[in-house]
Amino acid sequence: MNCPSKTRNGRLRLIEFATGRARAMERMELQFHADSCPACRSLIDEQRQVFAALDGWDAVAPSRDFNRKLYARFELEANRSWFRRFQQVFEHPAWIGRSSYPLAIAAVLVVGFFAGDASRFITRWRGIVPATTAPAAAPATVQDPTAQLIQALDDLQLLDQIDSVKHRVHRSRTRPL
Repeated sequence: MNCPSKTRNGRLRLIEFATGRARAMERMELQFHADSCPACRSLIDEQRQVFAALDGWDAVAPSRDFNRKLYARFELEANRSWFRRFQQVFEHPAWIGRSSYPLAIAAVLVVGFFAGDASRFITRWRGIVPATTAPAAAPATVQDPTAQLIQALDDLQLLDQIDSVKHRVHRSRTRPL
């Protein structure tokens, strides 16, 4: 017989034997093997100790408001911001302290840089020369402050007219028939 402690299925069979759920024929076979195999005997003894400890354990009765607190916690979790949920990923014990924040930020910046600059990078890589851009327009002449103020007031008046038209259109669409 191959040692059952070497495979997952074999370990499950040994656990069934330790709990007394194995069939009679299998129980005799495993008992015979365990008598000559220290690894299997150790696994069976350890599993029996675990079940004995669990049998002796008295579960604590939940408090009366356990369900209320549990559902409140679910609600709180559902209403957390996306940033806090994202941040919690970095608080997982698998991450080493807070030193992972700079690495995550650097990764985001690198990805953002290449995403924003990808077209220029790809055209250079393929040897495509981008079309030249038109020269920048000459800077506008500096206006005197009075002309700038008049222009700003005209712009505000135009924006006010656009807003009033938009408000009238919205009212006409929401008016009941």
